[in-house]
Amino acid sequence: MAKRKRQTSEDFDVTEFLRPTDADMRSAVSFLLRGPQVVVEAPHSVESGTPVSGIAEQGAPVSGGGSSSIPQSVPDIGIPGKSGPIITTPEAGIPVSSITPHSVAVTQIALLRRIRQAFRAQDGHSLGEQAVYQALWDHGIARDPDSRIVTIGYRTLSAVCGLTANNCKANLQGLRDKLAIEETERHTPSAGTTYLVYSPDAILKRRQTAGLTHYIKNRGVVFVDPLTGTPIGST
Repeated sequence: MAKRKRQTSEDFDVTEFLRPTDADMRSAVSFLLRGPQVVVEAPHSVESGTPVSGIAEQGAPVSGGGSSSIPQSVPDIGIPGKSGPIITTPEAGIPVSSITPHSVAVTQIALLRRIRQAFRAQDGHSLGEQAVYQALWDHGIARDPDSRIVTIGYRTLSAVCGLTANNCKANLQGLRDKLAIEETERHTPSAGTTYLVYSPDAILKRRQTAGLTHYIKNRGVVFVDPLTGTPIGST
């Protein structure tokens, strides 16, 4: 009995087992066995459509003596005229600010709208400062038509104006900065501090001379430059 020659895998064709009428099945099986055919095209320049010089085809070294190879295709990095998107990223280390000239202008306008001109001495006082000023003026002794003298301690002043001693100290400092009062004698163990308290009209004149004519009310009252809104002091 003659031995049948074993058919190698290269010579084996599964389509031989299909009926002649199975033409569609034969084509599908043949396509699956062969696998997709990859066609590699050389990259072209954007302007002329001609192959780009210096870029090697698949597996070929770059001309000019180099031994390295270049991948089959050139990635799309967003060159104008190609289909890929142009992607831009901020430079590393530079933060992106949300502040715009428009937002700065809006903030400046809002600040300027809050600026008011002081027509009275009390316009430049907070509620606490006005309470302390009124207590000093009411308990003072007239020195001249524009000022009075009063000697008073923190505890007595606290009881008169209804504020704590610490609040009285802070408001006294505010009145000094705003040219409403002056400290003429420091307190002693047996006597309080002596203050020179100016009349409302005298306060306005002193402030106008120092440029304290406009203010902004926030938690307190701050004198500011009428054009820029920058806080200013009596100095």
